[in-house]
Amino acid sequence: MILSPTEGLTEFNPSQFWILVVEDYPDTLNLAKQVLERKGFNVLQASTGQQGIDLAYENDVDLVLLDIKLPDIIGFDVCSRIKGMDKVKIPIVIFFTVLSLNADRQRALEAGGDDYLEKHLNGDDLVSFIKKWLDPDG
Repeated sequence: MILSPTEGLTEFNPSQFWILVVEDYPDTLNLAKQVLERKGFNVLQASTGQQGIDLAYENDVDLVLLDIKLPDIIGFDVCSRIKGMDKVKIPIVIFFTVLSLNADRQRALEAGGDDYLEKHLNGDDLVSFIKKWLDPDG
């Protein structure tokens, strides 16, 4: 049997993924949600670190977009707690922040973050970045 080059490959389907956005600034939180939902992703929102931890524990999220500066718990600690959860599925954690110092980037990775993304980008770039993490064939 001869297979075509695309036979057996599945196309990336954003609707199969859940993304948790943890951000205390309402405009940024809502904008990220709108951009991601418009591209077909399922989105949960949290405006505090504790809400983010609770939602990550209660739901099978695939990826967390996590701000560093949160009103209750610093994002580095939120990441450590999410990555340390006793769950079968531990989400990818991407720090999503305006902080651009190398020390912040290093601390984010040491806390268990998978990557670090500055907020200064457009919606298409954000989606492309997320897709890179969620679509191993993409």
